[in-house]
Amino acid sequence: QEAPSIEAFGIRNKNGTFAKAKIKAALKAATETAVLPEIYQDEYDALIAYRDKLDASDAVGKEIKAAQKALDDMVLAKYADLSIDEIKHLLFDEKWMTRLFGDINSEIDRILNEYASRVIMIAKRYEHTLGEIESRTASSKDAVRKALERMGYKW
Repeated sequence: QEAPSIEAFGIRNKNGTFAKAKIKAALKAATETAVLPEIYQDEYDALIAYRDKLDASDAVGKEIKAAQKALDDMVLAKYADLSIDEIKHLLFDEKWMTRLFGDINSEIDRILNEYASRVIMIAKRYEHTLGEIESRTASSKDAVRKALERMGYKW
């Protein structure tokens, strides 16, 4: 007998991910009511491993939130110790001016690149002088006239 697919257990959320609560409920119901058949052992082991990974992920997420809150509290406590000059230095010199210089340099680079590409376009457009173009036109005109004369056309 073939094992049913994982969808038969109904442990996925609407967006297709596994729901931690549904996995726990399915495992609890399975362990209380039935002996695990051999054909379900792989799925059971996979669910247990996934549950363990979710628990570890949740624990790490909680640690990150706690560390972020501690850092925020330390920053908030440090605000009271700063003088007006230190605040001005941090805001203007370190934050705003750095950003402003970066934005100005980016805009200058953008404008210079635009001008450079326009100069290249103009150089390609006017690659040949008017004298060269007139000379080529005259030689082409003569070649066409000679070809027409060979075909017997006269004007």
